[in-house]
Amino acid sequence: MVGNLPYGQQRLVEFGGLMLMRPAPKLYMLDEPFSGLTQGEIAKYLDLMTRMRRSGTTFLIVEHNMRVIMNVCDTVVVLEGGRKIAAGTPDAIQADPRVIEAYLGHAGAARD
Repeated sequence: MVGNLPYGQQRLVEFGGLMLMRPAPKLYMLDEPFSGLTQGEIAKYLDLMTRMRRSGTTFLIVEHNMRVIMNVCDTVVVLEGGRKIAAGTPDAIQADPRVIEAYLGHAGAARD
């Protein structure tokens, strides 16, 4: 039973089910697909996604794991409070002062 599997494996089974759809979707919309996955499971998931992208599949991903997003996405859109504050390549997003301010605070600010 899928319900008895660990959460991360349930996510992988869910993705596998999407891959079986016919006709195959051109766009997958995924909400936190890497949540609860181990690094090994994430690597497998990303390998599948990479192969699917090569065949023309597009992914729209809502995700908080920035390390993964910065390595898999061509374009990143950053929201703060439901509003778009930046969009661009991963390199541009990582250097964007609005993103740094929103997610890291003032560079010289003391941390609690």
